[in-house]
Amino acid sequence: MDFRNVTRLFADPDWDGPIEVDDNYPPKDTPTPPQACGTCGQSPCVCPCDICGQNPCICPPKPKGEKPIVNREGCQVRVLQSVVYVYDTNGKLLRTESITDYTKKNINETYANLDDFIQRWNEAKKKEEITKLLKDSGINLKALKQEQGLSDVDDFDFICYIAYGKKPLTRRERAEQVKKRDIFHKYGDEARKVLDALLEKYTANGISQLEDPAVLKLDPFRQMGAPAHIATFFGGKEQYYSAVRELEYFIYNIA
Repeated sequence: MDFRNVTRLFADPDWDGPIEVDDNYPPKDTPTPPQACGTCGQSPCVCPCDICGQNPCICPPKPKGEKPIVNREGCQVRVLQSVVYVYDTNGKLLRTESITDYTKKNINETYANLDDFIQRWNEAKKKEEITKLLKDSGINLKALKQEQGLSDVDDFDFICYIAYGKKPLTRRERAEQVKKRDIFHKYGDEARKVLDALLEKYTANGISQLEDPAVLKLDPFRQMGAPAHIATFFGGKEQYYSAVRELEYFIYNIA
């Protein structure tokens, strides 16, 4: 505090001489002194990471080009293993959630109830549209199923189980119940072999196998002929796709 206003003398050339400017000060190679952390007051900062709780942070680096996940509240979300971290718009950690609770909440916010979900699932041209919607929110259904020992369960059943508490059927159980209903009787022998093989593909790898036309280029289908030839077993390409859609309908319309 300058009660006598003596600092004015620095601007008086008769007292302090003319102003001199040193173009080389500060030296260009002088490092900028580190700033003290606003939380712990130390430099370098000794605060633990909000995510891993360690200092220095041991979190895996964020992949380049990864699209940030933003929830309906406008908060950024980061999923790390089984924990979900939710940040406000200023990057401050608001809360953490289990991936299971986060998944259930996302599903319940997207679909009004179980009936609404089932209707939307059946109406979807490709079921992967729904699983992709969840993936865009950071939810990896495949990893979640593995974590809970339900890898042999369809995405449909897993969603019904985790969000609505419905007991899941395995893909094998669904396929066997379709066979018991004898829905293939109206087709010829060659067409029934194709549908049986599609059911096995579904049992092993899920509904995406039925929805991908490239499946007909795999065994055992390629032993039956080219995709165009296989379609003739059903009366043509459109009739083949109609049979696949019917198969999907029966897979999911089992209690």
